[in-house]
Amino acid sequence: PGPQDPKPALRLALAHQGPGLAFSLAGPALNPAADFSPYFSWLWDAKARPAAGDYPFPAREFSLPEWVYATRTLPAQILGLADRGRIAPGLIRSARDRGLPVYEGYGLSECASVVSLNTPRDDCPGSAGRPLPHLRVNTRDGELMVSGNAFLGYLNERASWGRTTVPTGDLGRIDARGFVRVTGRRDHLIVTTMGRNISPEWVEAELLADGTLRQAVVFGDGRPWCTALLYPAADTDDDALTRHVAAVNAGLPEYARIRTWHRLAEPLSSRAGLLSGNGRLRRAAIEEYFSAAIDGVYRQYQESSR
Repeated sequence: PGPQDPKPALRLALAHQGPGLAFSLAGPALNPAADFSPYFSWLWDAKARPAAGDYPFPAREFSLPEWVYATRTLPAQILGLADRGRIAPGLIRSARDRGLPVYEGYGLSECASVVSLNTPRDDCPGSAGRPLPHLRVNTRDGELMVSGNAFLGYLNERASWGRTTVPTGDLGRIDARGFVRVTGRRDHLIVTTMGRNISPEWVEAELLADGTLRQAVVFGDGRPWCTALLYPAADTDDDALTRHVAAVNAGLPEYARIRTWHRLAEPLSSRAGLLSGNGRLRRAAIEEYFSAAIDGVYRQYQESSR
């Protein structure tokens, strides 16, 4: 239980989705109709993992698509999920169609974690929910800015001390209903040679949404179109991957479509320095490590188009 000891029967399960973590509230004493946002400030930063035997699936990290599409019996007490990585609205719909109540939220450590959250009482799939009452969220040059519960500052970085507003580094907007919509990281933004701005997290979320892939990394900065590194979730041949990419492209605008891709022989890992310790993509390291493969698929496509 957390500092406020919300419920003694509360348990925590972890899932891994792209660069973020998903938390599942479970416990028979919890009311499924309750607004559970007070619990999330504690849950978000918890480092616990489910103990063996707590749930009828192996104690390991699952991607959210794996949880949604895998044939498993999920605990009846699961109340909801909140995810820090961008997820496609279609995945949320699929989860709910399968009886898993999934709610997307947004947060960062500099604001004591949770900033906004969808709840059973106030829900807008495709958004990260409304800001919590003690916080204010606005935008500056397209970047989300949060005030109301700022951290003290970064160690040994005096310029960061005493801030009342936190620049998140995340691109997004607040819609007319007050829901936060996060599009991606400012420093990840792809600008193609055609002048199009693309958040890779958006395209990656669509690629990962149906469980066909375990990992997807999109590139295209300074290039005429986007390409991707793909690692499938199961034994999937190249024809199946081609069909999958085509299906995803059909739902994307032309400028954001994946024209070329490279199949990864093994998953990206922190051991190779390609993921951070908490599973975030190290995009610059990945692009450098696979530079020959990325250049190769662009070259091959251009040659085949002549």
